[in-house]
Amino acid sequence: MPTFTPLLRPDKVRPDGRAPLYLAVREAGLKRMVALGVYVRPKDWNKGKHELRKTEPEWVRLNDFIQQSVAAGHAALAQRRAAREPVTADTLADDLRAWLEPNEMAEEGGEKPHVDFLSFMGPWVEAFSERGQPSTFKAYRTAHRRIRDYSKGSLPWERLTPAFLRRWGSSLSAEPPHGEGLAQNYVRKLLTSVRTACRSAIRDGVAPAGWRDPFGQLSGDPLLRTERAE
Repeated sequence: MPTFTPLLRPDKVRPDGRAPLYLAVREAGLKRMVALGVYVRPKDWNKGKHELRKTEPEWVRLNDFIQQSVAAGHAALAQRRAAREPVTADTLADDLRAWLEPNEMAEEGGEKPHVDFLSFMGPWVEAFSERGQPSTFKAYRTAHRRIRDYSKGSLPWERLTPAFLRRWGSSLSAEPPHGEGLAQNYVRKLLTSVRTACRSAIRDGVAPAGWRDPFGQLSGDPLLRTERAE
């Protein structure tokens, strides 16, 4: 199974003390390194977690970019398998370079389009904790974790459709063994948390151009109804 691992190259540190980040693509015993075009201070890099520490001023944005890069690798893998195209360390590295080229991140900053809804929602949720809103953070974190688990860790924007949301909602509410058997009000809470994230992405210009809010077509859906508590 191919893997995509963010790595820092301290052996390539620049005169300003910053070193480049790479994505290591491994498949069938071969490894290829893809430069991400990002330079950070080695002391700000958490080698064990493959992410930046909070000591890096732009840790949220840069960690988001790293997550997007990993998601892009998995998306390239899925596309190649669906098309029955060769899957090697070289072909996946080439796919990642092609993805990075039109969306190259400037070292001075600049937002990069989110290729995956989950890579947007994760940092979006974390921001509530940073702003000192622990209860809101916990509620949205739960919704993020559940939709991430259901989608197997990857959720491209084009896959986030009304049909997908209905399937997810039904899997939450259906009785075991066909679902989790969650109470309707809890299912609604999870769905509306994702709805808030979707609308925030659109409002902030983060969602891809032309992407439509899937909840706009779920108005009145039974999965979004509120049940009277006994």
